[in-house]
Amino acid sequence: MSFDPREYLRHIQVEVEYLLGSCAGLKLEEFLANETLRRAAVRSLEIIGEAAKKVPEEFRKNYPASSGARCPVCEIVLFTTISAWIMSLSGT
Repeated sequence: MSFDPREYLRHIQVEVEYLLGSCAGLKLEEFLANETLRRAAVRSLEIIGEAAKKVPEEFRKNYPASSGARCPVCEIVLFTTISAWIMSLSGT
């Protein structure tokens, strides 16, 4: 069964929201000391990566995020997630 591309994007959104919510206000040391949260964050990033890979090429062509990017959806989602995560962990 093939999902609509929006379903994959929804999966990405859910994981990004989880990462941002679960790491909000944490200091880097707190995050690193919490093995359960670290493992959950890694799993969320895996889910994001898998969902991004399944967004069809045709959909990516119809909705290009940036010119010349190999996987614009994946790059933007991961960049946004990691940037927000780092900002959240650093308290900025």
